[in-house]
Amino acid sequence: MEKPQKDYDCVAEVRKVRDELAALWEKDPAAFMEWLEGARERYYKSLGIEPFR
Repeated sequence: MEKPQKDYDCVAEVRKVRDELAALWEKDPAAFMEWLEGARERYYKSLGIEPFR
């Protein structure tokens, strides 16, 4: 049974983001930590929920 092409596209996109974040960590750990600190807030806002502090 073959998976639809869109599944492969999704996996490729996740790998791309993973690689970009790994490169950011290697290049500038402080910038990576700054991105990571805002990630939770961005996630909740994307769901339309006010993040807890």
